[in-house]
Amino acid sequence: MNFNTTRFVDVSSSTQQANGTTVFHDTNNPGVFYASYTSGNVRRIIQTTTQTSSPMSSTSSNHTTSYQINHRNHKAESGSNFTLINSVNGRLGRIAEMADKFNSRRNSIVSTTVNGDRVTVITPRIVS
Repeated sequence: MNFNTTRFVDVSSSTQQANGTTVFHDTNNPGVFYASYTSGNVRRIIQTTTQTSSPMSSTSSNHTTSYQINHRNHKAESGSNFTLINSVNGRLGRIAEMADKFNSRRNSIVSTTVNGDRVTVITPRIVS
């Protein structure tokens, strides 16, 4: 497995590194990150900004959504619904696999909704 370090850039903080967590920014998808934990968990993190405008007012708010992308454990006798991935290479492979899968299904996290005179726009939150 070749993990694309040009596409997935390590943006881990020193605290995350000390805890054994590695966070990658998906440069093909602004606002999308993947986290690999030494516990065997892998998560997808989406950071967005929602802006709502109407003739009377406008608001802006930031949102972060995070969810696990490990394989599901359908037997779930252990109490866990997900299978842990113990190797670093296995977790990196899962990140690459799921990023490609998400991209093939939905290539953008941008959306616009109009409700009467109110317009809501959701865009990736660019974090530097």
